[in-house]
Formats: sequence, structure tokens, C-alpha cells
Amino acid sequence: MINYIINFLLRDSSLSKFVGYCTKEHCDEYKVIIVPSGFFDSDAYGTRKSLPKLPIAKLENTPVLFGKPLIERVNDTIVCHSDIIAASFFVLSRYEEYVSPNTNLDIHGRYIGKSSFASHAGYLAHPIVDEYSDFLRNLLTTAGVDVAPISSKPKIYLTHDVDTLSLYRRLRGALGGALRSIKGSDTDSFSSIFNSIKNIENDPAFSFNKLIKADKKIPDAEIIYFIKAAKKVKGFDYPGYSLTDKDFNYFLNKISDNNTHPGLHTSYQSGKNTSLINFELNKLQSALKQTIRYNRWHYLRIPEPTEMEILFKNGITDDFSVCYADMVAYRLGTTRAVNYINPKTKQISNLILHPLSIMDATLSNYMELNIEEAFDICKKTINTIKYHKGDICLLWHNTSLNPKSYHEELYNKVINELL
Repeated sequence: MINYIINFLLRDSSLSKFVGYCTKEHCDEYKVIIVPSGFFDSDAYGTRKSLPKLPIAKLENTPVLFGKPLIERVNDTIVCHSDIIAASFFVLSRYEEYVSPNTNLDIHGRYIGKSSFASHAGYLAHPIVDEYSDFLRNLLTTAGVDVAPISSKPKIYLTHDVDTLSLYRRLRGALGGALRSIKGSDTDSFSSIFNSIKNIENDPAFSFNKLIKADKKIPDAEIIYFIKAAKKVKGFDYPGYSLTDKDFNYFLNKISDNNTHPGLHTSYQSGKNTSLINFELNKLQSALKQTIRYNRWHYLRIPEPTEMEILFKNGITDDFSVCYADMVAYRLGTTRAVNYINPKTKQISNLILHPLSIMDATLSNYMELNIEEAFDICKKTINTIKYHKGDICLLWHNTSLNPKSYHEELYNKVINELL
């Protein structure tokens, strides 16, 4: 685990031989030494005693979660007493959530960003692990090691959660729209229902032409549509759609493209009952007649930090869910894909976590921003990710691109920002 984190920070495995995670008595063996803070000691690990204390210090503008804000030189070796290895583990593994699993949750059981330790410590809006990466690479350079520029090309993921295909093509949706029209809360419902029944392309939720047009502007992007396959559609999993009817087949034909991939949109229920994943995945794979390797949890209701491995055990290799629903931030402290780390066992999984950069609903529903404010945050986030040569992962729902929302205009502005 220590070696994995060092290599993740260095972004070049050939440099790891120059970095030691040990006391300064080993200076003759390394160019840079990170002194352990005791975070991993068995007497405190896994308890609240091991959590970092506020206020946190800084070392060269880098937050010090564990250890001391001190750098010294011993002969030709730089010794750093800020334990950035423990700090990176703390953030990447969601250790805070592991130690305090049933606190700081919203009504959906999701961890709240604005109440997290990162928020209180003031680094929530910074990809702190990426900053540790820059910090460590700079230490090596100062120690005389030739550190090559980062050569990996960042990726862009344009993703869409298909929570529903239509608003009015099913009886319950049509009746609900008619009732709203009668009550006067939605005077356009009758005409929308009639037009939707005539042709699904007229339904306000069926905005895939708009998404396809926008996404095609970035030919190198990987486009993913996350599809629901819940066994029982109830509560927050409603509404559902059939994976065998003509509307779904029409949708599949429309999005079919070499750069487009289907993914599983695991149900709201499965966020707490992970035994449902196997059924949902098999159901989707059977309907599509292909293997599914990508996942996103509905409502971003991801399981506790120790339970993410269930995805890989069921055949999922990549998850695109980890973020805070309530605000644009860096829940894993990085803009890059990272292997899932179990904070209980400290084991590294083959499951890849792709941090979700920006979600439409976060901007409008949770942060309650107008379009100018939302676009400003999107630009700042994109610039930060580009600076750290990370991956950009966007989530815009097909239901968001409707005349009553600013998200069609905003999405096109964000896409243009990526060009």
C-alpha cells in the first residue's frame, strides 16, 4: 500500500527508488525521506484518535494533516516531517468516513461535503493529493533528481445517467402531468403528453439528440450512458423503464457510436443492499448482450468505504461515482483515476475509481447557483484539473436538458470550454 501511494504521487515508478518512508537514519539510502507520523500504528489506527487535528499547519502552502511542518537537509538528502503518505491515504481511502460511518449524512445516507473534515480544514476545493504529488516531485528535483515532465494525456469522460427515458410515455407519468395541468402548476402538460405519446422524440426528457450533438464536439472523449436495471422500481428508484420495449431499443440505436459505452446505473436500494448488484448487472448484460464494466450509483449513493470491492467481485472494473453531491469538490483529493483502497484492510483493489468532477444537479439543485455562478465554478474546476493533468468527468442527465432549466445552455458552454 505504501509503495502504491508513493508511485501514485510520483506519477513515474522509476522515481520510487529515490523516496523512503522511514526515519532520517536511512538518509544514505534515499534522496528524499518522508518521516512516518505514527498514523498507521496499531494502537490508534481505525479509531477517532487517529483523525487529524484542527487547525492544520501548512508547509510551503501544503496542508499538513499528519506530522510536522518541517523540512531539513541531512547531507544530500531532504527529510520531510510532513507525512504526506498518511495524508494521501487518509483522503484516497475515505478514511474519515470509515472511522465515523454513521455521522455527517444527508437524508440519502450520503456523506456531506460542506460538513467534512476537508471543509473545516479549508482544503475541500483543492485536490490535496495532487498537490502532494507536485510537492514530492519538487522535493526530488531540489534533491538533484532528474524528474521528467508528466507525459500522460488526460482523459475526458462525458457521462449521462439515464434515470428515465420519458416523462409522459407511461400511464403514471401521463396522469401526473395531466393532474398538474388541471391544478395549473404546469399549463403545458396536456400538449406535452399528447406530443410525447405521438413520438418519444417530443418528450421533454428525451433530450439525447442535444447530448449527442454536444458530445460530438469532443471526438477524443469517452461517452458513457449509465442505464438502470433495478429489480423493483420503488421509492427513489422510480421511475423505471423496460430494457426490452421499443422505446429502449430506439434509445440504444440512437446513442450507438464507437466512442459510446453503456454502464450500469446501480439502484438507490443497492447503495445499502449491495447484494442487489449481481442481479442488476446480469439483467443489463442480458438485455444488451454484452459485458458491462462501468458503474455509477443512483443518487451517488455509494456504499461505505470498506464495501466498494463488491463491484469488482461482480465484474465491474471502473466506477464513476465518487464525489460530494452537495458541492463541487474533491472527495478523493485527486483529479486522477485511482485504485480503490480499503481503509480497514489497507489493501489495494483492481477496481478503478474515476472521481466525478462536476454534476449538473450539484450546481442547480444543491448549491442553488444561477447559470453565471455555475459556469464560473465549472471553469475553475476544469482549469484546476488541466493544471494537474488529471481527468475530467462530467455528469449531465438527459432530464436536465429541458426548457425549464439552464442546463442545456450550461452544458454547451462547458463543452466549448473543453475544446
